[in-house]
Amino acid sequence: MKHSKILLCTVLAGGLTAGTAAGAALTCVPAAAAVNYWNEPATVRRADETLLSTLIDPRTDGETRVTETINGTKTEYTPARETYSPQDRQWQGLPSVVSTGSRLWAVWYTGGSGEPRQFNYLALAYSDNDGKDWVDPYFIVDHPDPKRTGVSCVVPNLWTDGDDLCLTYIQYSTWIIRFHDPDAEDVADVTFDEPEIFTASKLHKPPTVAKDSDGKDMLVIASEQEAGDTHIATTRVSVSKDGGKSWQVRANISSAAASSRRWPESQVAQASDGSLILMSRLEGGNGGGVERSISRDYGYTWEPYAINLGEPFIGPGSKFHIMQLSSGNLLIVNHATTSSRAQLYAYLSEDNGNTWPYKMEIDGRDDVSYPCAYERGGKIYITWDKGRYLEKEIRLTILTEADIKAGELGEGSSLKLAVSKLNPAYTEIVSVGNAYERVQEYEVGTPSADIRAKLPTEFTVTDNKGAEYKITGTWRSSGYKADVAGTYHFTFQTTLPSSLSDTYAMLRIKVVTKEKSDGGSGGCGSSVVLGAGGGAALAAAAALLLKKKGKHD
Repeated sequence: MKHSKILLCTVLAGGLTAGTAAGAALTCVPAAAAVNYWNEPATVRRADETLLSTLIDPRTDGETRVTETINGTKTEYTPARETYSPQDRQWQGLPSVVSTGSRLWAVWYTGGSGEPRQFNYLALAYSDNDGKDWVDPYFIVDHPDPKRTGVSCVVPNLWTDGDDLCLTYIQYSTWIIRFHDPDAEDVADVTFDEPEIFTASKLHKPPTVAKDSDGKDMLVIASEQEAGDTHIATTRVSVSKDGGKSWQVRANISSAAASSRRWPESQVAQASDGSLILMSRLEGGNGGGVERSISRDYGYTWEPYAINLGEPFIGPGSKFHIMQLSSGNLLIVNHATTSSRAQLYAYLSEDNGNTWPYKMEIDGRDDVSYPCAYERGGKIYITWDKGRYLEKEIRLTILTEADIKAGELGEGSSLKLAVSKLNPAYTEIVSVGNAYERVQEYEVGTPSADIRAKLPTEFTVTDNKGAEYKITGTWRSSGYKADVAGTYHFTFQTTLPSSLSDTYAMLRIKVVTKEKSDGGSGGCGSSVVLGAGGGAALAAAAALLLKKKGKHD
C-alpha cells in the first residue's frame, strides 16, 4: 500500500494583548520573558481514557482564578472545568482535512472559552470509512505552558508531502509536525516527529506546491505577519526551494483597501498557465470582501490588488479557500454573500481564473465558516465549521468537479458528514414523510403558481431524534423561467424552532422543465430521487451521517 505523507501546521497564539475575534489572525507578541517558552515544542499525545479525563490546564479546574487580556482589557475570571474530553469543549472550529488513501484525517482547534486564547489546543481525528464515523480525538497537540505564560496552539492546517502527513499550526511562529505512515493498516503504527519551527510567517493555508520559472517545484506562502512583527497593510509572498528548510521573500504587495484589512488571511494558488493568484480577506464586505492580485512571473512582480470583482471574490469578512485541482482547474470555496457568514459555495474555473461559470452550494445555513479543501484521486474534500459556540459542528462534504458543474452531488459523493457535532440540543430534519417528491418534472410553459399550488403548505417533519414538528409556510422559487427548459429550485419558507436545522435542504425541491415529448404526460411526476416514500430511507441515511462511533464517543 502506498501511503501519503501528512503535514500538520500549528500556530502559537501567545500573549494576547490586542482585541481579537472569531478566527482572528494574531496581532500580538508574547512578552520578552515568555518568548523562550513559545519557542519550545508542543507535545503530541495519543488520546486514551486517562488523557481524556485530564484537565487541559491545572487552572481549568472550575475553581482557580486567572488573569488574561481579552479584547484589549485585562480580565480576571474563573475558567470552566475542562478536560480533553469532547463533551467539555466550549467551542471548536477552523478545521482542515486530508485523505491519505484509505484514511481521512481532520484537525481543528478548541480549548478554553474562545479563540485565540491561552487554553487553545489542537484535536486531530481520523475516519476509516470515508467520513461516516470518526475517532475524535486520536491525537492531542498542546503546549504544557509550564510557567503559565499563555502559550497555546492555534490555526491548524493539514497537507501531504510524499508519504508523510504534515500538520502546521501557529505558536508564535508556524510549526510543523510530520506524521509517518498515516495510512497504516493499524492506526497505532502511525509515528510522528517532534514539532519544529517551519517558518516565522503565520500561515492560514498549507504551503502551495508550485512550479518556478526553472520548472522545478517550490513552496509558496503568503502572510501579513511574522513572529515579532505585524504588517497588515502589506502581504509578503515567500518561496522555498528546499522543502521549507529556508524561505526567501519574493515580493511585498500593498493592499488596495488597507483600512478594511484586519485579518487578511492571505492565500496563494498557481493556475495551470503558471500565474499565481493571491487573495486577501477584507472586513465587512468592503471592496466586495476579497481583494485579488496576480503574478505572471512566478511571484516576483504583482498586479495591484483589485477589489469589487464579484463572485467568487466576495465575502462578509471571513476565510475562503483557493487551490488548483489535479485537472489544472481552480477551486474556490467561499461565501456567496457579503452580509453574513452563510451560503458557502464551491466555485470552479476552467480557464485559469478568468471566469467562474460553475458553482454549487456547500452549506446554505447561517454561521458557517472557515472552509478548507483537499483533493485526492478526483475526490474533493471540503470541511468547515458550523456554529462554533452553539452547535459546535465540524462538517465534511465529499464531491467531484462533475458535481460542481451539475450543481448537485452525484453517486458516490457525500453531503455534510458530521465529523464532530457536540451539542445534542440542536437537531436536524431527516424526513418530510410523504409530503412531496424531492424531484419533479413539468412541461416548459408551466407557470410557477401552478407548481406551487400542487405543493403542501402544511406538513410534518421528523428530526434525527425522532421528534415530529408540524410546520406551515409558503413555497418560493428563485429565477424560475416558465418558458425556458432547465433545472430550478423551490424552497419552503417557514420559521423553524431555533434548535432545528434544515441541514440537508429537505425543505427544497428540484423542478426540471422539459419540452413536451411524444407520449409525455406534461404533469408532475417523474424522476424522483427521494420521492413520496423516501422519508424513511433518508432518515436512515441521515442517521448514518450523524452517527459517531469509535473509542472516544
